[in-house]
Parts: sequence; C-alpha cells; structure tokens
Amino acid sequence: MALITCPECNNGVSSEVTACPACGSPVPKGPGGVVTTQRTAKKYKATKAVAVCGMLAGLALLWFGINGQMPITVATCVLAVAFVLYVYAEAAAWWNHG
Repeated sequence: MALITCPECNNGVSSEVTACPACGSPVPKGPGGVVTTQRTAKKYKATKAVAVCGMLAGLALLWFGINGQMPITVATCVLAVAFVLYVYAEAAAWWNHG
C-alpha cells in the first residue's frame, strides 16, 4: 500500500482506494488503469427525481379524483407535466453525455 497523489486535489491517498476521500475524485489503479465514472450530471438526476415525485403526486391526485373528491383533469395535468419533465431529463442526459 503506497501513497499516491490525487489528480484533483493533490492530497495523498492510498493506492488501495477507488476514490479520494477528500474530494471524491476517482483514483486510477496503477499505470493506465481504467476508472469507471458515472457521467450523468446531478441536475439531470435531480430533474428526474422531481419528475418521479410529480408522477407519484399525480397518481395520488388521480386516485382521489376517481373517488370523487377532486377533478380528474388536475391529476391528468400533473401526470402529463411530470412525464414530459422526465422525458426531457432523460433526453438531455443522453444528448449531453452520450
């Protein structure tokens, strides 16, 4: 176990770890080692999370609408907007990160 330098923050890290404990940057394994990183940006993940929450809220509103407590059009609009937002986040992540 040797100490190597983190390529991002220049802190000393163990050669046994896969990421720097200080900054989270992936640490290459040996000469020419391959490090797999996730390339999807956090903003697309956050957008997808908001869209999923919107879909869940739309389903809950739809449930109450079917029971006669709320107009179904509100639930349908919430579901449609959340679905479009989710499709946008997926397409943007694919377009920007391949």
